[in-house]
Amino acid sequence: MKNRFSFYMAFVVLFFLLNIIPDRFGILAKAENASFSEYSVRAIIPENQVDKQQSYFDLRLKAGAKQTIQLKISNRSKKNITANIRLNQATTGMNGVISYNKTGKADESVEILLSDLVKLEQNKIKMKPESEAYVNIDINMPKKSFNGVVL
Repeated sequence: MKNRFSFYMAFVVLFFLLNIIPDRFGILAKAENASFSEYSVRAIIPENQVDKQQSYFDLRLKAGAKQTIQLKISNRSKKNITANIRLNQATTGMNGVISYNKTGKADESVEILLSDLVKLEQNKIKMKPESEAYVNIDINMPKKSFNGVVL
């Protein structure tokens, strides 16, 4: 029987452009010199997506699996923008709700960190007016299987 893992990557909006805007799926993005209405970020949904109707990554990967996924950033403005890209580890708030707003040190109880599994090929993208760019995100699952979800 093959073990499968649910690797839930809630960083569809892995970007906050100009303002920090929490998304209900914890995706954050930041772009210099742009307002939220001047850009968009979209997940390019791969074949191993659990629910292809969702707009965020919810992937099922086996132990040791490697995969590259993509985000599409669209600059709808008439000016140059710079998108700053970062990963954001999920945390649990005092009321038990998942949060993606914190940055910094993870709780000691976390066995597998998102940053240990996922690497960004770029941390910053300069975009011309009315252009599109793709961000590659490399996933390397641990060789040992585990039960659970990485957010």
